[in-house]
Amino acid sequence: MTGGFKESALRLNAYLVKMTEWNEKHIKERAKLLSDKAKEVWKYPNLLEAELVPYRVEEKSAQKYSLDTYDINVFTKILFEVIDKRIMNLFSDVKRRHKKLYIAYKLDTNFVDIIIQIVYI
Repeated sequence: MTGGFKESALRLNAYLVKMTEWNEKHIKERAKLLSDKAKEVWKYPNLLEAELVPYRVEEKSAQKYSLDTYDINVFTKILFEVIDKRIMNLFSDVKRRHKKLYIAYKLDTNFVDIIIQIVYI
């Protein structure tokens, strides 16, 4: 546009037409003016608690899992303990995480997942 902001039809640019310099102070002033204008145009709704209830998310407590969480018999537990010891001894940084459906061994990412299955003899 030839005339720049002086010929702009946007009312938001009226502040810029008056500027002879553009520095941090003016940028912050313009940001404040735009912020105030936005708050005026898009007012925050005042809702009653009863109106908000359907939209609230219930926080679920994180369930903790352990070897006792899984349905496991003595033989399977012995097998697990043998392999668990071997995996944990691979590196000192190996971490074991009991998940809902499996046991994860990880360094940066999972490198072994064990799904507990009951062995019937």
